[in-house]
Amino acid sequence: MIPQKPRTIIVARNTVWNLIAKGTDFVGNLAASILIARVLGVEGFGQFSFVVAFATIFSMGMDWGLDHIFVREISRREGDGRLEFGAVLGLKFLFLLALMPILIAANQGLALTEGVRTTVYLAAAGIMIFRVGFTRIAEGVFLARDSLGQKALTTIFYQVVRLLGVACVLWSGGNLITLFAVLLAADLFQALVVGIWIHRCHILVTIRFPKEDVRFFFLKRCRWVFPYSSMALTYSRTF
Repeated sequence: MIPQKPRTIIVARNTVWNLIAKGTDFVGNLAASILIARVLGVEGFGQFSFVVAFATIFSMGMDWGLDHIFVREISRREGDGRLEFGAVLGLKFLFLLALMPILIAANQGLALTEGVRTTVYLAAAGIMIFRVGFTRIAEGVFLARDSLGQKALTTIFYQVVRLLGVACVLWSGGNLITLFAVLLAADLFQALVVGIWIHRCHILVTIRFPKEDVRFFFLKRCRWVFPYSSMALTYSRTF
């Protein structure tokens, strides 16, 4: 029998890794914000902040505590967590389908330029699909399996790629659309890294859901989304 480490040691170790992850996020976001403000100026940084805040507000509608529920379920139940992973992923994308018409209507209804509207969609794709939709669930596996060191390493990789991408775009004279395209690519990179890592080390992650889950989430529960989407699009075009 392999002796287990005391829980206090595990908690202390994971606390250190969590501090590293949070500190990396803080330093990376601060450095990127300073760089964007210095290169794009007050107006450009204001547009950047508006787009990020706009997409972040809508991303809150994809959570509803699902990440915490997911960590609890896979840590207390026997098995590898594949069923829970697929269920939470399906629910999050169900919420995404419900939020899409509202986001489109709000984006089209505000007095924004076409460039800013495009950046809103790019930011929403990166934040809602990759970061909130997938990466946070994958990081929940790290939390449930007492492996926050892997979360810290993926955070470091993500912030390095993100900061390098932002610097390259700004120094080459790129605009906001190019900048958010690079941020979208960075979010995709992070999702791929955490997906590969948990697939190899923890659970066999697949994007394909069981047929009964697809039927339940996307056929029975989404029938009201399509007329709702049509109404929202009609409203946005009218006003």
